[in-house]
Amino acid sequence: GLRRDVERDRDLLRKFARAAEKVVADEDPKLQRMVKELVVILKQAEREGIEEQDICNRRKVIIFSYFADTVDWIVDFLRNVLAKDLRLAPYRGRLASVCGDESHSGVTREAAMFGFAPISSEAPPARATDLYDILVTTDVLAEGVNLQQARHIINYDLPWNPMRLVQRHGRVDRIGSPHRHVYL
Repeated sequence: GLRRDVERDRDLLRKFARAAEKVVADEDPKLQRMVKELVVILKQAEREGIEEQDICNRRKVIIFSYFADTVDWIVDFLRNVLAKDLRLAPYRGRLASVCGDESHSGVTREAAMFGFAPISSEAPPARATDLYDILVTTDVLAEGVNLQQARHIINYDLPWNPMRLVQRHGRVDRIGSPHRHVYL
């Protein structure tokens, strides 16, 4: 009986794996909705911004996901879309991701924070260059970092604990934000 049950479980897992292999990013409705939102954010920043740095700060977006695999899924998709979609041209070459304390996609956690929000993260002068407008991360950046230079957060997925959302939102919705409104 145990053998039969294990084989049934194995067959079910193989069925799940075959179904998962058919999933492609270009057909993911959440990714498509995220692209639409990024276009809206860019248009809003252009419309409301006063000068180039202000426009840049208004278009900055932190995208949170609970899982590192999902961060990779989002980043891979965004790299392709940013290279092709003219509406998102201002974001080209301005994408970073963070998962854990180690380097992710060749960018360390610290380098991503300093490059994304050099003013609010109090980057040292030698590292205070504004390099990124989109920061895709796990909850590793949900606590204890000042990223209020940005004004947008997209929660790609929702954590089980609603306090995690409060912590995520606290990265931009905080004292010292240069923005009158933040968007979560």
